[in-house]
Amino acid sequence: MQQLTYVKVGASTSARTIALSGVDKAAYEAEFAAQTGVSTNTDHPGYTGSGFVDGFASSGDAVQFDVWVEANATHQLRFRYGNGASASAVRTVRVDGTSIDTVTLPSTGSWSTWGTASISASLTPGRHTVRIEYASSDTGGINLDNLVLAR
Repeated sequence: MQQLTYVKVGASTSARTIALSGVDKAAYEAEFAAQTGVSTNTDHPGYTGSGFVDGFASSGDAVQFDVWVEANATHQLRFRYGNGASASAVRTVRVDGTSIDTVTLPSTGSWSTWGTASISASLTPGRHTVRIEYASSDTGGINLDNLVLAR
């Protein structure tokens, strides 16, 4: 599954500005992020991009995204994940190295069913790192598809 926004306008010889409202930035794909102790796979349908991160099930496992923020605001960090276990999983989220909270990732009922879990973060304009990790007090295994920054 690919994600895009398509805008079609009539031909014109003058310059125009097109502003999109209510459209999230493209997802940051987990398979292209920095990975620790995990692998990538394509064996469950419905993922975006070219695959997803799996084997995200042990203390020390992590995925770190380099993200770009346009405006000073509170953003929703939306993690798209699969959790085929019967229990929720928990992961610690860090922004620029500082733990901001944990995010709960409820069971999706199947490893081929994707869900979204969100956590809020106040971000300033510029480059940031967002790390989702299996800390010592976290639980459960997940597959991680992507991260979307939404406002």
